[in-house]
Amino acid sequence: MRNPSLRLNLKNMLDKEVTVKIRLYRTFLKGTLASFDQYSNVLLENAIEYKQDEESGNLVEHEKYSGPILLRGDSIIALSSVI
Repeated sequence: MRNPSLRLNLKNMLDKEVTVKIRLYRTFLKGTLASFDQYSNVLLENAIEYKQDEESGNLVEHEKYSGPILLRGDSIIALSSVI
């Protein structure tokens, strides 16, 4: 079943910086939303991976990606725009 409101929200986030929480334990990605499709697969550019420190709970930069990253929609838990 399609969710038109989700599609409109992602369309408003195109070419903007977003934060994505993925299924990997305490892992977040921050980058520019370059594209998406009807399955909520997203393409991020200039992505930085963050891991949440178990002791402090703070996000710590883990890795920078030089090329685009494709995330499958079923691996995304949350996606939000960066303020």
